[in-house]
Amino acid sequence: MSKYIMYLRKSRTDHGYAEESVELTLSRHRERLEEFCRQRGIVCDLVLQEVSSADSITGRPEMIRLLQLVESGAYEGVVCIDMDRLSRGSGADQALVINTFKYSDTKIITPSKTYDFALETDEQFAELSLFMAKQEYRQIKKRLYQGRVDSTMEGKWQSAKAPYGYETYKLKGQKGFSLRILPEEAEVVRLIFRLYLSGEDLGCGAVARKLNELGFRSRVGGPWFIRAVHNVLSNPVYTGKVRFSRYKYCTVVENGEISHKTRINKSPLIAQGLHEAIISEEDFRQAQQLLTDRRKTCRHFDQGLMNPLTNIVRCRYCGGRYSLKNARRDGTQMIGCLTKGCRAHSARVDLVEDRILEALHHELDLVFSGAEAGPAGLDLDKTVESLLKKEDALKAKLERQTDAYENGVYDLDVFVERSDRTRAELAAVREEVEALKRQISQREELAPRIRDLIETYKDLGSAEEKNQLLKELIAKVEIRKETAGSRHDDDFELTIFPRIL
Repeated sequence: MSKYIMYLRKSRTDHGYAEESVELTLSRHRERLEEFCRQRGIVCDLVLQEVSSADSITGRPEMIRLLQLVESGAYEGVVCIDMDRLSRGSGADQALVINTFKYSDTKIITPSKTYDFALETDEQFAELSLFMAKQEYRQIKKRLYQGRVDSTMEGKWQSAKAPYGYETYKLKGQKGFSLRILPEEAEVVRLIFRLYLSGEDLGCGAVARKLNELGFRSRVGGPWFIRAVHNVLSNPVYTGKVRFSRYKYCTVVENGEISHKTRINKSPLIAQGLHEAIISEEDFRQAQQLLTDRRKTCRHFDQGLMNPLTNIVRCRYCGGRYSLKNARRDGTQMIGCLTKGCRAHSARVDLVEDRILEALHHELDLVFSGAEAGPAGLDLDKTVESLLKKEDALKAKLERQTDAYENGVYDLDVFVERSDRTRAELAAVREEVEALKRQISQREELAPRIRDLIETYKDLGSAEEKNQLLKELIAKVEIRKETAGSRHDDDFELTIFPRIL
């Protein structure tokens, strides 16, 4: 029996469905494709769906997975609502999609046309379709951006989230949203400006501590921090203005690879808003002047990286970064949480390093023993073997159901219901088998890299080399340390999040 995949994608910026939820659009597309498949006698073994932009395939994990499955040559075709659901981004992405389907001899099936890349005319038509979709996408992005600029110039609020002190509401009789003052939060905003402009030389940190001492909490119920106070003091929305394009999203090429970065826009669009101001223009201007005058100049030293655990260790309590602190008298390096008021205590760098190496050594033992990490301690190979037996049983069950239908035991409705349930179970088992096989493969690849790190880590001369080596294998490490003092140096817990597993 031929195997097919159904692929569904919805972009949040899709034109024409602005008032329709993402879930409703995907559901509508799926129902349409399922009806189309029933009419054509197509049975989809796997359904992949995602909500993402068409800018780049690299930001679409389900699309990457789809291409990997197509490369295997195990599927007859992919069913989608239209060609532009696969790609309407860069020319490189479009070429990747077409070549993957072409060389694996896999069809693209849409309600309007089936693309068979064995035919030169279909390949040319697919290239033309993707090219036109790319041009349409550019025009849509241009219209959407210009629409947001126009709405900003009209004083309307663009973000889905309202700043502290306000709530959003729908404008009556017209498109767009504006802001409405929340009295209790607005009083806190006024208090922040009063404290900062009081002449007592209070910085953002001092203002945050004062708010916490008075019992005020942020919108999510947590304490106030320096960054939150700074955001309030520097936001022109409190003077009745609206701001658009505060951040710039830049595409850059690094080491031959395309990446996307977010940077602060020094010249955002600011216009008079439709909402009421909380702070006067004069108070806001004075606050900006103070923020500029008090800004510390960053000094760069030639010492290089000093902490081998930079941007790796995080606090379990508040999520803040653990950074290098003043060393002890004996020269022992210490790292501590940067969040003021956090109850976490500092830890010795060398002890944290030892614990990380011990955990990686344990992971290496698991790889060689073939045991799955976790409380169950299951053998991955045996689990795969068991699932493959279950897959064979489900295939046999599906054949029996088909025979029963052909022999008149089942009517069409009963057959469709039971066979669909069996196919869903079969797809779930296959997906689990693929996931376990990937995990086995990843562990085998991981073993030599862990061994290399364990053997060479202590001999590395610089903290920067150690940091780079750790980041290859570890996404982050969470630390929990409740006690202080040299007698409790070993009293801490680590949770390691490997980058590969």
